[in-house]
Amino acid sequence: MRRLEKQFAIPRVGLYAGRLGVLLVCAGLSAVGVGRAQTTLDRDEVTISEADFKKLDTFEATTLSKADKVFLNKEYRSAAVEYNAFVVANPRSPAVAYALVRKGRSQMFDNKRSEAVRTFKEVVDYFPDEVLYAAAALYYQGVCHFETGNKKNAVIAWKKMVADPGYAKHVLAGPALVGIANDLYSEEKYADAVKYYDQVAVEFRSLHPESAWQAIDRASYIYIRLQTDNKKMSDFYTRAKTTRQKPEAPDETKYWQDMRVMIDRFGVFEKEEDAQRIAYYRYWSGVMEGRFLDDTEYRLVLAEFRYREEGDIDKWVARLDKQFAATYKPGLFDLVCRFMEEFGKKGQQAKIKEYYGKLNFAKMDNETIFRLMKVMVSSLKDVPMAKSAYSNIKQNLWNDKNRDDFIAWAKLVDEGMVINACQNMRAPDYGRFALLAFYHGLGKSGSSIATDPIEKGLKISEEVIKMPAYADKAQWLRAELFETNGEFAEAIECFKLSSNEPEKYFRIAELLLRLKQKEQALAELRGVEKFFESAASRAALRIAFVYQGAKEQANFIGALRDVMKKYPKSRESNTAHIHLERLKVGPGGTDDAH
Repeated sequence: MRRLEKQFAIPRVGLYAGRLGVLLVCAGLSAVGVGRAQTTLDRDEVTISEADFKKLDTFEATTLSKADKVFLNKEYRSAAVEYNAFVVANPRSPAVAYALVRKGRSQMFDNKRSEAVRTFKEVVDYFPDEVLYAAAALYYQGVCHFETGNKKNAVIAWKKMVADPGYAKHVLAGPALVGIANDLYSEEKYADAVKYYDQVAVEFRSLHPESAWQAIDRASYIYIRLQTDNKKMSDFYTRAKTTRQKPEAPDETKYWQDMRVMIDRFGVFEKEEDAQRIAYYRYWSGVMEGRFLDDTEYRLVLAEFRYREEGDIDKWVARLDKQFAATYKPGLFDLVCRFMEEFGKKGQQAKIKEYYGKLNFAKMDNETIFRLMKVMVSSLKDVPMAKSAYSNIKQNLWNDKNRDDFIAWAKLVDEGMVINACQNMRAPDYGRFALLAFYHGLGKSGSSIATDPIEKGLKISEEVIKMPAYADKAQWLRAELFETNGEFAEAIECFKLSSNEPEKYFRIAELLLRLKQKEQALAELRGVEKFFESAASRAALRIAFVYQGAKEQANFIGALRDVMKKYPKSRESNTAHIHLERLKVGPGGTDDAH
């Protein structure tokens, strides 16, 4: 049987495509984010209680606030020093336990987990009754152990935490319980594990939603896939207030809407697991039978589950035909398209054409016709048939936003339909600009649905650059068309006319380099660095790489050092530092004559 870790680690597109949470085996190390500062949620960081803060004198409050500021700036090594200094200077302060917890957290983030464990132990040993801090310290001890590969000690710490009645109510008891449950799951003690998952899902739904969400998925998997028990799952769904991300009042309709998705998600089997697959889908299909007879989506999913059990395409087709006959009424052309979509998923082209005969274009709305076109292209690969359907679109009922949406699909299908949609735009100038954008996209992507897209785009651009509303954007697209066509000098002239600063100067510099005009390119970049503060560090780093490309090592090193000196807090400074380290060169002075 496929393991849960494997099942959840690989997103699957089945009947339902959507967000699949990656459930990590360790406690609270995904959405809970205790392993790295950049993923840590506010609720997982212990802050000093208002009551304790009010007890501080002015000096203590000022000193502690300074340490907190350093911590929040993610300067963890310095933060650990600041918190330690606070503890040493104020040994009787009501904030000592808090400061120690924050010191330990700083050590964790600085990858000094052994030191962090000792710091957290101080909190538990000397301040056991300060629940807010001691409970958190126990939880963080467990995380440190887990991150250093000591899973056994991690679970010991978490069990100690949740065994204490006071600590068990702490917000971090949620991820601790998930960690304990994950450990039991890894040992295939599913019945024991699900008790903990169940507890977190119910008790921490609002207190710690991330842990509850993980627990809900895990518990649901056990009840649906491993125990295959609808009664247990239904009871759990009610207690957890649905399996949705936010709690809701449960009812049967919601239950089966959610269950259809989960049965599909969890029903992935290896080739050698045919017997398990058949039993799984036989059970759930049996439970689903007899419900929601008029709900087309429900019945289509049930037919799919029966097909996965039986593997009989003829029975599947018969079920769909029966459901269609039971629910169709004259004029429900959207329903016809829905069944055509479903037949298309299994390559039933004869059935698609049969159902096509049930349509009456004169009575169909544009949305349904557009949907039908998508079926024709995706299932039948029949573009001429889709174009024929397009001729039935009631153009007077479409606005330009409708045509934009259509073009977003048609641009990958057929040039003629795009041209027609652009010509039918209510704003003619916008229609020409949209057609320019279409050919620009084809030119850059290399798509084969149109011949000579660059030439066509350049010709249209000559018109559009004269239209006040679109001239500036058209110049940019025209420049990129020239660039794609290898006409770099012409592209430069178009970029010069654009108002897109400073981006245009970067593009001009790149084109000058391609024309072997290095000094002119450097001049453009230096201009950006001088006159555009927001892009200065980016320009400075690009200057360095120009020297690298020219194999001017001394100038390359000097320019990297300049980046670090001038823009120490920028991303580019980090990049420059990495390159200097690779060169085994320090970030020294800037004496190089670059």
